[in-house]
Amino acid sequence: MNGINKPEDFYNLTTEEKDILRNWIRSNLKPIKSVNKRHSSYGLKHYFEKDKVNRGFYITNGQFKGAMLEYGFKPYIEYELNWQFCISEKSVNELEKRGIRAV
Repeated sequence: MNGINKPEDFYNLTTEEKDILRNWIRSNLKPIKSVNKRHSSYGLKHYFEKDKVNRGFYITNGQFKGAMLEYGFKPYIEYELNWQFCISEKSVNELEKRGIRAV
């Protein structure tokens, strides 16, 4: 796994960028008990990047994974390149209702 896919890449963000990303996760992704296999770290990072109202900016897959770990989300299968998490589908649907699309 190259550096941009490692969660440690999160620490290459500035303090302000880390705070913006953590706040976005806290405000937009709701935890549930079962894994949501419809979305991966790679797709979810695109929702963040496209959310200009909440100051989204370009991040790497690893930076997103690191932020999810910081906020307490654990990956379903850690050795996979793109991680899946226990997040509600409703929270992702709410992003799309606001016009934020991953692709």
